[in-house]
Amino acid sequence: MRSVLKRALEAGFIYGGPGRLVSYVRRHQVIVLAYHNVVADDEAGFGDASLHLPVSRFRAHLEMLARGCDFVPLRAVLDSRGGSGRVRIVVTFDDAYEGTITHGLPELARLGIPATIFVSPGFLGGKTFWWDDFRFVVGSPERRHALMNLAGDDDRVREWARAQGLSPIPTPPSFRVTSEARLRAVAGGAITLGAHGWRHRNFASLSDADLREELERPRQWLEERLPGVIPWVAYPYGLSDERVQSAAAAAGYQGGLLTVGGGATVPPANPCRTPRFTVPAGLSKNGLAIRTSGRP
Repeated sequence: MRSVLKRALEAGFIYGGPGRLVSYVRRHQVIVLAYHNVVADDEAGFGDASLHLPVSRFRAHLEMLARGCDFVPLRAVLDSRGGSGRVRIVVTFDDAYEGTITHGLPELARLGIPATIFVSPGFLGGKTFWWDDFRFVVGSPERRHALMNLAGDDDRVREWARAQGLSPIPTPPSFRVTSEARLRAVAGGAITLGAHGWRHRNFASLSDADLREELERPRQWLEERLPGVIPWVAYPYGLSDERVQSAAAAAGYQGGLLTVGGGATVPPANPCRTPRFTVPAGLSKNGLAIRTSGRP
């Protein structure tokens, strides 16, 4: 009953006045979507389940958006020229999961959609992230401790978790971080790469020296080894402040991406504070329509 009511409310919003109003407002913005991973339908539910979108749902998202929106590359956020009059959508992926390469990119290629993948090079080559291995509930004391007191540092979180008697929970291969070779094979052209810190630490919790390393090292590494690298950073965990944003600009980044904030004005007042919509794995295509164009 609850799901039926939810679908009815979504339909009423989309096809009624509120949907038309959102659609009008969004035509003057660029909507940057933050995905994380795309997995086989029977793999959903592993790891931090909110981050791993079943491929059938991802396909439904893209097909719905393609009917009423224009997909544009990330650089469009800085382009003050108007588009076709339709809502403009940018697709991004954080963390460079193997599932993004295996399941997500073929869906984008089928529809000719560009995208940017944000990479933490320190994890490339099959490593996993602490939030998938230990599955601390978002908002829980354990999760807050890992993010704030331990700076989201994978080594420190794992050491602390072991001290609590916790063991990693296995996940399928698509939940691991992809390899340098796999990125090299797909990057360039419609698929660009950006930095996501070296070790995916919470930038806002770092010293100035560590913050510079987390900003400068991954970009240099990516530019030396891989094609299609652009001077954009996605802040790990979406956490940043004025100090972090100023440091990103000083390090030569054209823009920095949050994981909250809605649509981006074009160009944004502060490109190093560009908002995004985070797309949770359970979001329906109607739910996505409400958050983006307001119309299916």
